[in-house]
Amino acid sequence: MLQDEARVKCEQFRNFTGDVTQRDSTGEAIQGDLNVRRQRLYEDNRGLFLVHTWRFSEKPDQVADIIISLQEHTYYANLSILEDGVESVTYELGRRFFDEPQVRRTREDNFAIEVSAYGPMLCLAEVAFNDEHGPIYLSRYIDFPTDVSSP
Repeated sequence: MLQDEARVKCEQFRNFTGDVTQRDSTGEAIQGDLNVRRQRLYEDNRGLFLVHTWRFSEKPDQVADIIISLQEHTYYANLSILEDGVESVTYELGRRFFDEPQVRRTREDNFAIEVSAYGPMLCLAEVAFNDEHGPIYLSRYIDFPTDVSSP
């Protein structure tokens, strides 16, 4: 089933040619306002980002089953803030999902939350730490194709 989903997702890459290829760490740094802002985002987020995966839902009236979790950028720091620095993640998906924000404290699954949906949504998360650092706020637009039929 995952191969079928991947095939549907990869269809958009049929005529892919690529505008640029990522350089290794010896490549000359690109300077500019956007790159500075990009680097600052890594620092402000402590190397943490929201990610999501999805599959076609087997639930009636739903299109996708979705897992949203934290992902640590591997080149940000030598120490893993995700493994021992995050205390909890509070997710807000809107009242169509939950009556109040949902708190996750499970490190083993990267503080994941699982939901089923019939359309894309915005996810806002507050990440609390167990050190003196204040919380950070991350957002992710949770998307998936709604114009294809499930396998």
